[in-house]
Amino acid sequence: MNIARAREIAGWMIDSELEWLADQAGKHSRIVEVGCWVGRSTRALADNTIGLVYAVDTFEGSEEHQEFLKDKPTGWILRRFLENMHGCSNVHPIINTSVGATQNFLLYRQQFDMIFLDARHDYYSVKQDIIEWMPLLLPGGLLCGHDLGPNWPEVEVAVRELIPDFEMGPNQIWHKTF
Repeated sequence: MNIARAREIAGWMIDSELEWLADQAGKHSRIVEVGCWVGRSTRALADNTIGLVYAVDTFEGSEEHQEFLKDKPTGWILRRFLENMHGCSNVHPIINTSVGATQNFLLYRQQFDMIFLDARHDYYSVKQDIIEWMPLLLPGGLLCGHDLGPNWPEVEVAVRELIPDFEMGPNQIWHKTF
């Protein structure tokens, strides 16, 4: 398991979460991550899978990032992401909204054996992400996400409503194999 490069990238995931993602990536080869920021978790996935990682994000930041981004040039997040993915030929950035990406993947009948959701954190968005991405999960695939904890109560409400028998990974990661 290799999280050395991921640890060098700014982000909110702690080591135990990166290690869990790295371990899961080692068991999966068609991975999609929804919500990448500048690539900390993406790098943990990419450095540990023999397959592909599709990194879906608008690369414009969520509402909670706008104050931080106000003095950054347009395209700052995407440039940082691409710099952080240097040497990862198995990462394919998808510049799109979560729902927009699902429509494209459905159109081309693409499915994944691991889907990691970490985009917007409001109830409606989390619920919509789960509903939209479920049809893209291969049988036996892993659906997981981040930020199920006290700082993001709406994430927990949406996950419990749609996946009542989910399990917790380390810290704020939730998951279920279908």
